[in-house]
Amino acid sequence: MSRVSISIPRLIALAQKRLEKYGERARVFVGNAEAIDALDDSFDVVVDYGVIHHIPHWQQALKEIKRVLKPGGTFYFEDLLKELISTWPAPVFFNHPQATQFYGGEFRSELETAGLHVQKLRQLGEFAIAGRAVSFNIQIVQP
Repeated sequence: MSRVSISIPRLIALAQKRLEKYGERARVFVGNAEAIDALDDSFDVVVDYGVIHHIPHWQQALKEIKRVLKPGGTFYFEDLLKELISTWPAPVFFNHPQATQFYGGEFRSELETAGLHVQKLRQLGEFAIAGRAVSFNIQIVQP
């Protein structure tokens, strides 16, 4: 039997080290994706690399991503879909919360609902989704 131990602080330090060459243009944050500790319109880019499907209220996380993105800012995403995570043998080997899983169409719909316009989306069957969405602001002009 083998055991793999993941050190979150070590992974964060590694990510920070890899981003050093970008100076202030790239930063690593650790926090609650459902309540991001940042001002509105703070970031040019937000990246999800297989995290959203772990967040209990992932729809709220998308709203937060929209809130912290500058107008025209880009959200790059890559995530696993319900069909992959819920189908045997995945539940045997991985402890993914089943209640937080989503289908590709559902994710795309929630991006748009959050105010993120999908520019590019690729779906690998019913297993994974990747793409980019841009923050847009709707202004209502009254006559």
